[in-house]
Amino acid sequence: MIVTTYNYGRFVTDAVDSALSQTYENIEVIVVDDGSSDDTNEVVTKYGDLVDYYFKVNGGISSARNYGAKRAKGDYIVFLDSDDKLDQTFVEKTYELLLEESADVGYVYTQLRCFDASDEVTEFRGYSAHHLKNSNYIPSGCLVKSELARRFHYDEELAVLEDWDFYLTLAENGFIGVLLNEPLYFYRKHFDKGSTLDRTSQRRYLRVRHLIMVKHRTFYGIRSTTWHWSLYLAHEAIFTCQQGLTKVWASLRSSTQSSAAQTKR
Repeated sequence: MIVTTYNYGRFVTDAVDSALSQTYENIEVIVVDDGSSDDTNEVVTKYGDLVDYYFKVNGGISSARNYGAKRAKGDYIVFLDSDDKLDQTFVEKTYELLLEESADVGYVYTQLRCFDASDEVTEFRGYSAHHLKNSNYIPSGCLVKSELARRFHYDEELAVLEDWDFYLTLAENGFIGVLLNEPLYFYRKHFDKGSTLDRTSQRRYLRVRHLIMVKHRTFYGIRSTTWHWSLYLAHEAIFTCQQGLTKVWASLRSSTQSSAAQTKR
C-alpha cells in the first residue's frame, strides 16, 4: 500500500488508518511525502513501525508513486492518495479476483464512492482497450502487480492525465485490467476545490491529451503524427480566436459602460 501525500497532514491519517484496517492482513504501508511543508512528518511518524515513511524532494504525484513502487516489497501495490481512503475489504476482494484471472490481467479497479462535497457513486465500465483509447475511466487506486508498476512507471513529465498514460502503456504492452463492480475506493470531493484535472484548463488538457496520443501512436495504429499535430494546431487556433473575441467583447462592454456614465453626467 503506497500512500502519496503533499501538504495533506490534516487528511493523511484517514488514508493510513484505512490501509492498516484492511481485512487482508499481510499489508505493507508506505507513505511517500513529496516534500510537504506542513505537519505531515509529525502526523505520520506517530504510527511508528506500522508505517514506512519516506520524505523526498517535491517532484509531483508520478514521481512519488514511482518512488514508492521502487521501495515496495510485496507482489502487489495499491496507490492511495492521502486525501482518500479504502473500504476495509478493498485489498482482500481485489486480490482474490486478480488471482482468478489470466496472466495478462495486470490490475483490478473498483467503483468510487465520493464523500465530503459529494456522495456520488461512479459507474465505470468494464475494461475495454478500445474505450481506453478515447478517454480514461480507470481510477489511480487499483490493485496492480508490483512488477508492472516498476517496469512501466508513471511518466513524471505529466502533471495531468498520468493515470491514463500509465494504463495505455500497460495496454500496449499486453496487460489489461478487470473491474470489480463495487464502490470500494472512497474518493474525497473537496468543498474548496476540485481535483487537479478539475483545475486544469481545457487548453492545457487538450495539449497533454495530444502528447499522450502521439506518445502511444503505435497502440493507436497511427503511422504518421501529422494529422494529430494538425488537429492540435487547429485547437490552438480556435482557443486563440476565442481569447481574442473575449478581449474584444470586454473592451466593447467597457467602452459602452464608460459612454453611458458620461451621458448621465
